[in-house]
Amino acid sequence: MGWMWLVAVGVAVGGTPPVASEMHERFTTLTAARDAVIRGDLATAKTEAVWLTDLGSTTHVAAAWRPYLANLNEASQLTSTSKDLASAARGVANAALACAECHAATGGGPSLENRDQVPPQAWAPGQNMPLHKWAVDWMWLGLLSNSDEAWLRGARELDDQPLVPKFDAAPPGGLRELEQLVYVLAGKATTTTDPDQRAELMGNLIATCSQCHSATRPLKPVGTP
Repeated sequence: MGWMWLVAVGVAVGGTPPVASEMHERFTTLTAARDAVIRGDLATAKTEAVWLTDLGSTTHVAAAWRPYLANLNEASQLTSTSKDLASAARGVANAALACAECHAATGGGPSLENRDQVPPQAWAPGQNMPLHKWAVDWMWLGLLSNSDEAWLRGARELDDQPLVPKFDAAPPGGLRELEQLVYVLAGKATTTTDPDQRAELMGNLIATCSQCHSATRPLKPVGTP
């Protein structure tokens, strides 16, 4: 998440510490929950969501922000009580939407003023997964900051770069369909500017990632070396 911090440290939250630090903590906690969903780790996603809900109880924010925090808490609780990764993905995406709505109303959120310091990435054989995450990260920032530029940068890169080189032979049953669904979702993401639709696409996208990752590299039971 290092390059994301380069972009997001310019958060304009409309307040001074401790507000700024609390917003940064929400950003990192929600992103950690998203990453846990992506890798198929429901337990960690739920734990991060509990922490995010606790952060939402702060009294330091302006009264005008509190309805958005209530929406954030509701979405976080959906993740923290999820029985499966698909529900957790929806909760994470809804939490990101709540953040985006607050940012739009208050003029805050991740700033893209440092985006030119983030170098372009080159796709290469064997680097499919890290670079897919790169694309999803840009979409994530676009969702949180209501930025068409960031959202489209990620969606277009994901739409343009197939996973085919990852599989030298036919992948295990069902994975090809999941692969194609990633491209369908990425293609749809390039055509919408509606925040609600973008949040729904993000939820579906990370849920799809989690299905593939759970099938190809299932998590070991706790305590297993």
